[in-house]
Amino acid sequence: MKGSVRASDKPLGVVALCLTLSLLLSSDIIRAQSTGVTGSSWEKVQGLMEQANSKRAALLAPESFQAAQKSLEKAQADSQAGKSQQKIERSLGETEGSLKKAIEAADLMSFTFPNLIKAYDDAATQKAPELAGAGFKKADDEFKAVVANLEKGDLAKARESAPEAERLLRQAELDAIKTDILGEARQLLGQAITAGSPNRTPVLFKKAQSAVQEADDFIAANRYEKDAAREKAAAAVYQCRQAIYATEWISRLKKDGENWEKLILQYEQSLDEIGATLHLQLEFDQEYDLSSEAILAAIRSLQEDRQHLQQELAERDVRIGELEAESGRLKAETGKYVAELEAKREELDRRKRLEEKIGKVRDLFKPEEGAVLQMDEKVIIRLSGLRFASGSSAIRPENFELLTKTQQAIREFPEWHIEVQGHTDSQGDDQKNQELSQKRAEAVRTYLLQNMNLSDDMISAVGLGESQPLASNDTASGRAANRRIEIVLTP
Repeated sequence: MKGSVRASDKPLGVVALCLTLSLLLSSDIIRAQSTGVTGSSWEKVQGLMEQANSKRAALLAPESFQAAQKSLEKAQADSQAGKSQQKIERSLGETEGSLKKAIEAADLMSFTFPNLIKAYDDAATQKAPELAGAGFKKADDEFKAVVANLEKGDLAKARESAPEAERLLRQAELDAIKTDILGEARQLLGQAITAGSPNRTPVLFKKAQSAVQEADDFIAANRYEKDAAREKAAAAVYQCRQAIYATEWISRLKKDGENWEKLILQYEQSLDEIGATLHLQLEFDQEYDLSSEAILAAIRSLQEDRQHLQQELAERDVRIGELEAESGRLKAETGKYVAELEAKREELDRRKRLEEKIGKVRDLFKPEEGAVLQMDEKVIIRLSGLRFASGSSAIRPENFELLTKTQQAIREFPEWHIEVQGHTDSQGDDQKNQELSQKRAEAVRTYLLQNMNLSDDMISAVGLGESQPLASNDTASGRAANRRIEIVLTP
């Protein structure tokens, strides 16, 4: 790297310097890795350089950063010249030490004077170096003095000068904003003064002057509300241009008396064109006020008519809104009724499909084998023909055919929950009857699990013992009816 770049000249110069050093370091690391010379040292310096860049050391610790730059340039030059590794390592060690000092100083600056750094950045954002000129130069010098004192370790002196540096930076920022927004208005106000507006059009000039001052005061109090400031600046520009135009007219009138007639004729022509638009026949052989009054009367009539039309339109809009609201209400009610009808139709279709399935399942079983019942949403398959040996829960071969039909019935209701219920008559001990009914229900559950594609959570078993008889237990036929297995299917 030939020559040196001052790290504190301008914000853009700082960025360019950091990028240049990073690129040169990257190329030196590649060269060192290819030759096997001091590769780790170059990488260490590059890491510190990246850290220094992230800390903005070129701006906040320029003395240490420039020292690092100088020793780095020497190491690069020695490396390119093929000097000894020891000499290169010595320069890189100096670079490393300077970068560490720069990072430490930059951290201290950021911690101690965050508001000052914020003021510097805000001024740069508002282009104060270009737009505030000498003001920013003075502020920049004060900022550099704070940085230099802190980097030298004189914290007290840095604290003493920091408030003034911050004040100057904020003033430079404000001046830059004013120049950016009010530049044209100020230039036009100067032209108005040069043209002689203060003497020839004093009223218009005072209006222009007040408009510029009003915009200036607004920016001073609200520097970041730029949209509102630009509106005020635009109003000031208009006032200045009006003053300049009127001044030029008066200057021409004074130079040539015929210009007075031209001005009068131009005024009459303008009035005549307005009158023609309003269907008025104006006469200019009397006071101009009469023509103006006629124009104003016609305009007032048009305004009254316009207000009447606007009122009618407003009333019509209200009526349209009412009709739209009523239409929306009717649509909503219609939609509700349609939704209810659709829901009822779907429910009827569902019930019809369910009845068709139940009818299909009923046809599977003979009267002596069982019955199919519907209770609310549940379907119950009452297997009265499924018999067990007395006191036993084992499935007998003669029941296989009936259980196969049961499987066919269950398949008509996929994804329904299956509960196998065991029931007994009242003969014998209640507890033993309960246990026997549970075992028989579990035996049927196991059989169905083994012969169907069912998951454990889709089928359960419960023994109800003698608690839910269908008939009297006083007769043999009643007790036979009470001894049964029921398959309860629930959606």
